Amino acid sequence: MIGKGCKFARLIHPQVDHNFNEIGEGSILSEGVRLGALVNLGRHCALRFNASIGHESLLEDYVYVSSGVILGGRVQIGEGAYLGMGCTIKQGVTIGPESIIGAGAVVLKDVKPHTTVVGVPAKEIIRKDEKENR
Repeated sequence: MIGKGCKFARLIHPQVDHNFNEIGEGSILSEGVRLGALVNLGRHCALRFNASIGHESLLEDYVYVSSGVILGGRVQIGEGAYLGMGCTIKQGVTIGPESIIGAGAVVLKDVKPHTTVVGVPAKEIIRKDEKENR
């Protein structure tokens, strides 16, 4: 469908201030979302209730940000990553593509692609390539 000229709407709650930010098509910003300056959201991202995204952060395509997530400034989230409810990611951290951050986790260092992390501080529990080898 996309190749045939289909366009997707951006659904942004009217109280979300998204000035000075780039929002990709098909993205959804729920009530209470807060965006710092110069945030760049890819296509089809979902930011749920009361998520807070720090300045100059980059979320690539298909990122899901659960309710209550807090990202520090200059965080980079890879394509297809899932951020669990209430997790916190320290400024300057990079989360690899298709990674999963568990609910309530506190991420203090970079997360490799296809990796699941949980806990405080967040620790790796499994990597996708490891699951496929079992």
